[in-house]
Amino acid sequence: MKQHWLKIYILIVGSAIFVLVGVLWFGISNYTRAGKLWQYAPRETDFFVEINLADKNLVDFLQQNRTAKDMLEKFLLDNDLPAELWKSENELIEVGMFIIKADKEGEKNKSGWIIRTRGDAGQLGVYLGGYYYTTAKANIAVISREKEPIREIENKNFFNKMSRDQEKRMKGSLAGGFWDLDFWPGNLDVAWPLKNIVKANFKITREAVFWQITKREESFDLFLEWPAGVEKQKIEAVKTNKDVYFIEGAMVLNIWELGDIWEKIAAGNIDQYLDRAAIEEYLNNKYKIRVDRLYTIFEQPFFLVVQPTQKSDGLYKNYQSGINHYVLDASVPSGQDGGVIISELESFMRNYMAYKFPEKRLKVLPDKTSGYEVVANSDKFLLATEKYGEGDLRYIRKDNFEAGYYLSDKKLMIFDSVELAKSVLDNKNREVPWLVDRNSECLLDPNIFGWQIADFIRAVGMDFEWGVESFNVRATLYNK
Repeated sequence: MKQHWLKIYILIVGSAIFVLVGVLWFGISNYTRAGKLWQYAPRETDFFVEINLADKNLVDFLQQNRTAKDMLEKFLLDNDLPAELWKSENELIEVGMFIIKADKEGEKNKSGWIIRTRGDAGQLGVYLGGYYYTTAKANIAVISREKEPIREIENKNFFNKMSRDQEKRMKGSLAGGFWDLDFWPGNLDVAWPLKNIVKANFKITREAVFWQITKREESFDLFLEWPAGVEKQKIEAVKTNKDVYFIEGAMVLNIWELGDIWEKIAAGNIDQYLDRAAIEEYLNNKYKIRVDRLYTIFEQPFFLVVQPTQKSDGLYKNYQSGINHYVLDASVPSGQDGGVIISELESFMRNYMAYKFPEKRLKVLPDKTSGYEVVANSDKFLLATEKYGEGDLRYIRKDNFEAGYYLSDKKLMIFDSVELAKSVLDNKNREVPWLVDRNSECLLDPNIFGWQIADFIRAVGMDFEWGVESFNVRATLYNK
């Protein structure tokens, strides 16, 4: 199954939403629930977000937190909300931004704002130099730099694709919105293979992705409804991994067993044919292993810890090799000989290091000429052993590169950073009072992205819910 690819895909697109979530991260106990501006968006809207600006707690928070106010202001003004209107402040109750994707590549998207005011929306013209606008109701105006969206509103061609359940959710939300499946918010690489994987392998049940933010006592919840269903027999009902843990500066993914690992590899390479037998033979010969014995590690539940070596500007980069450290936190597969698996692991690590760091040897030919040959010599790469906790860390270190594993009874960890491996061992069983849901499938530290939202958010936990009609993500944003 390809559900795990869709999890990664959701993480990618979700990164665009978290930036907006940061400016809405407030200590709110009671808030107003007007939230129906979407129904005044043009019919062909591809992206929409609305925010309640009149909430008293929001106003108080922004007065006390300049960083948050600057973030909110930047989001609004960068997306062409009239600066004079924003500066008026007391005129605004709610704002909703809509974007209509261009029909042809190279053309500019059409966009605009829906504004709920305290008074007569017809009096906003003083703030709207350079904008077209019309009134949808006495206190609601629609504005845009282009004529076409305004013409649509005047002709009553309103957006009407939201389901009844989504309408109910929006009424109870602090903020929310949607985007069309073919519209990609943020600076995402739309050619990334996961976009094609989703469309090729999942039943698309509706045209738009829906999201909303609601309030809980100690956190905010982000709910994202993805209109990609799976067949009933493919829905996995039971999580076998529990007790996700928090690692500062990292993301922890709670992975269910992947089943046939080759199915997942093939899903990520849909543009080319993979000859399994040929690839396995190549790996076996090069690294002196039986690669099929290592598959079993991935065919059971495990945790994957990802720690960027530099601040990342998007979730998608947390799956790129070379700029992150990883720990695969698993166990010796049930029914398997731990000694055999360890032997295969050590052989792979030593031979991998030999090819990564080959040696040059001087070779004298029969005619007395000489030259150098490059040789992969695994004999020079020996694993150091360090007793740690209840087990042993064994690793190879060369220059700034490390590869190793940890073994304790039936616990098995594979890593490329000794420091990160020790952090996992030290923290995975540590009591975290604020972590109310340890059964999340992902728990990340927002600091890894270098976002200012880390000023307000301690961690983000995510759960994934499979259904026949949709794939839902529930993200819990823990405030500091």
